[in-house]
Amino acid sequence: MSNISEKEAFLKKWPKEKIEKMTIKEYTNLEKNSFTYWLEHKTKNVGNILGGNALKFGIYKFNKPPSEKLPILFKTDDQYAWKAELGNSAKKAFSQVKKDLLKLIETIEKGDFESIEKSNFVKSFGPTVKWKIVFLYNQDNDKKLLNIFNPETLRKIYKIKTSKEAPNSYLETTKKLLALKPNEQDILEYSQELWKLYKKNSQEEKNQNKNSDKKLPFNLILYGPPGTGKTYKVVEKALEIIFEKETDNSLKERYHNAKENNNREELKKIFDKYRENGQIEFITFHQNYSYEEFVEGIKPDFDNEENLKYKIEDGIFKIHSLKANDNLKKSQEKEKVFELSKFINDFVNYVETKIQHNKKFEIDTNLSLTVNKNSDGEFISFTTKGRANIQSLSKKIIERDFEKYLRGEIKQYSDIKPSRDSNTEYHGNAIYYFSLFKKMKEFLKKNGEEKYFTKPENPKNFVLIIDEINRGNISKIFGELITLIEKDKRLGNDEAIILKLPYSNEPFGVPKNLYIVGTMNTADRSIALMDTALRRRFHFEEIMPDPILLTNITINETEIDLEKMLETMNTRIEYLYDRDHTIGHAYFMPLKEEPTIEKLEEIFRNKIIPLLQEYFYDDWEKIQIVLGNHHKQLGLNGDCKKWDDEKNKTRFIQSIQIEEDKVIGFDHNDIENEKTLYRVNQKEFTEVFFKKIYCLPKDKNKNNNQNDNKETITETNE
Repeated sequence: MSNISEKEAFLKKWPKEKIEKMTIKEYTNLEKNSFTYWLEHKTKNVGNILGGNALKFGIYKFNKPPSEKLPILFKTDDQYAWKAELGNSAKKAFSQVKKDLLKLIETIEKGDFESIEKSNFVKSFGPTVKWKIVFLYNQDNDKKLLNIFNPETLRKIYKIKTSKEAPNSYLETTKKLLALKPNEQDILEYSQELWKLYKKNSQEEKNQNKNSDKKLPFNLILYGPPGTGKTYKVVEKALEIIFEKETDNSLKERYHNAKENNNREELKKIFDKYRENGQIEFITFHQNYSYEEFVEGIKPDFDNEENLKYKIEDGIFKIHSLKANDNLKKSQEKEKVFELSKFINDFVNYVETKIQHNKKFEIDTNLSLTVNKNSDGEFISFTTKGRANIQSLSKKIIERDFEKYLRGEIKQYSDIKPSRDSNTEYHGNAIYYFSLFKKMKEFLKKNGEEKYFTKPENPKNFVLIIDEINRGNISKIFGELITLIEKDKRLGNDEAIILKLPYSNEPFGVPKNLYIVGTMNTADRSIALMDTALRRRFHFEEIMPDPILLTNITINETEIDLEKMLETMNTRIEYLYDRDHTIGHAYFMPLKEEPTIEKLEEIFRNKIIPLLQEYFYDDWEKIQIVLGNHHKQLGLNGDCKKWDDEKNKTRFIQSIQIEEDKVIGFDHNDIENEKTLYRVNQKEFTEVFFKKIYCLPKDKNKNNNQNDNKETITETNE
């Protein structure tokens, strides 16, 4: 059946006159001939609204009682399930559904689509069902609509087609898309084309995400010598992880443009934005870092000096894991999510305001409440006053049971169970909790239910960056949680593991949308010496010096080859020591902004020479060799005799050979006859200093006079 014939058949079956007399059995039944069945299945070629929960029709008849818990604020009897706001019984709920349906049809006939677009126009139907009904009953040729009924999907289609942000209005977005339709093309054919475009884009995003999954390990360590840009690289890795799940097209476009153009400044701004919104956290490990700081620990509370207390304080890893897990759970919800924490906070503020103005807040006759908070100002419980004096109503029980009360699972106070194993059938304060829940529900309705219900969140990735991860005691910091960071042990996977934390006794797991990216300086500790448990659970990516990145940096008014210079130094270091202690290119990157000989001298004096001292434990002869300053590299048979010798003037590390009797005045049997003294040249480093690193004198193999004033140098292929 074609789209047009399906619409005609629907209107013939369900004209307005029949709707006016329609019964609940005609609206929803199990015989595949109901209004809702026609709306969803027999007109699916007109526009697909399959999927989701049947509660989208306001009320529906079920074959078996729903096996899953219904979303909050929905009710059931032995045959039907319906939105609680439509009435206390199936009869009342259907009466409202019918009323809303007729209201829609009559408003369609008037052509007042702007009123229909208002979110509170009808209670019974969500936007998708509402706009399909409008499309089916619309006979006005001037009021053209696309048969794509989900406003969010329509806005995505507009963004894909135009690369511009869509208006918030469904009608305005429709109007803009229709303006792009070729004049000769049929609307239904055009809608089909738009839908195919949307499906193609969705499949491409899905494939892209699959490819991303292969590239992004959950636990990654970037390791290498100092100055190779590990911390620089970690920004790119973190953003790559974040944008695997990012749904904001404007942000995605901004990120990809910055990445393609290698715009570091823009990438850093985007990185900082995600740090501010809590998706990225950055910490540094050190020798004294502990489990108590990372996961949770007991800390003294000094706010009350008269009565010192200790409280359990969450660490950065636990906080970030809980944040990621909250998003994971909310993104998997099929229906709107009730923001319980937000509601409780608003209710507590409301109670406090009432107490301030009226001196008390009653939840029943001669039964009032006071509010209790901890030293951080966080709500922990209510205390009753009046006929039931000093009974505690804890936040934990409220969080546990209030949503059950809204869903109708708690129908009387005896349904409120004890908080721990007990012989009693219900909680000792159940009757007071029940009175409190009534008041909370009143506040919810009065304050506006929609305020506390949000759409399922878009899935997001979270990143915890651990700089200098190898400097901490991993076994001590992670403790028993080292197991939980494994890919298959994470929350959301089939083999997920949940452990009980030692201080709070709370169950805890690491969600699958939390990524850990560490950096490791191999000069501090070789990867071979890493904790075995850590090595097994992390993917390691080596970041080594890349002299090629210095190719295009030219020092003003010189011919210094920075690439050759760094390559030569690192070859010598690797030969004399090892590859873990080479020098990173990042030390020289400031020369991009300030390509002067003065800046290069500053880098050598303050960074490179001190680093070499650390590497070689003040073995100055080896430091000289790395810098091309050894007397044999300079073509000398022996070292200089004076600090102001000509050869010493152009050495980073000056040295002189001095005889024993000239220092102490005699020949001592236990002291060597000659010794070499070293010092860092305090004179200005000129071009020749740096060129000497990778160039050697042409006559280095000849017996030169060490006081020769002329010095000819040539490149070496070391």
